[in-house]
Amino acid sequence: MNYFDDLKAQMFKNPTLQVSTCLVIALSFFVSFSLYVLFINLDHIFSGWSNHLQMTVYLDDSVTGKKQVALNKEISSISGVKKTNFIDKDTYKKEFVSKLDSVFPQLKVLDTIDNPFNNGFEVELNKRQDISSLHSWMDGIANKISVLKGVQDVTYGKIWLKEYAQLVLAIKSSASVIIFIVLLSGIFVIANAIKTLISSNREEIEVLEIIGASSSMIQRPYLINGIGVGVISSVLAITLGFMLFEFCLGLFQNHLLSLNINLVFPKPLELLGFLLLGIF
Repeated sequence: MNYFDDLKAQMFKNPTLQVSTCLVIALSFFVSFSLYVLFINLDHIFSGWSNHLQMTVYLDDSVTGKKQVALNKEISSISGVKKTNFIDKDTYKKEFVSKLDSVFPQLKVLDTIDNPFNNGFEVELNKRQDISSLHSWMDGIANKISVLKGVQDVTYGKIWLKEYAQLVLAIKSSASVIIFIVLLSGIFVIANAIKTLISSNREEIEVLEIIGASSSMIQRPYLINGIGVGVISSVLAITLGFMLFEFCLGLFQNHLLSLNINLVFPKPLELLGFLLLGIF
């Protein structure tokens, strides 16, 4: 009897148990695999946002002419700065009034008062690949700019960025814990299924022991059965995971393209590792 005959014999000996075990394990692996795909794409998702990193540098009223040009050069020379764009105070006021009118169209008080804004630079930053250190990186650039002579204030959504970094860390940590728990549950289900299968074949095992069958000969069909269930469950989980990935990709394709985000599916080597995990 070859390995395939062993597997076939065990699979059809108790089909209800085999099918239910496969489905439970496949579901566990599917959840783990889906979370892993999310895990590896988190940086891709947030790196798309990092393509548009910028901060606003407000200037003292005394910064004009040559001082403005010199300050622009100093800011542009800082590592991480891609380019700068000068915005005068009137433009800032127009943009603010336009946004305010869309919310409170009856409010015209800013039209009658002096311009409260300062001239400034819109500073565009280079794309950041390491998302986990984005907050500290931008904070470092802001600190370098803020100490320059003529700079009144630097803003870039510091509080939001800090919360965003904490959110990414929380999602990754939670995903890792859930993956571990689900995989552990899958392993427990496999072990319990094999134990049940052995118990249901106790008489057969005793007969084999009486006629002198070796331990390896007795264990082989059950080991092959466990490997077969693991492979089938892993393949099913990967297939369902790929279908879900393609569905989400099609559903959010326009949004992803507008943000220049490229989602990735696990590489063949990673898929092989997941398949081996199901076997062992």
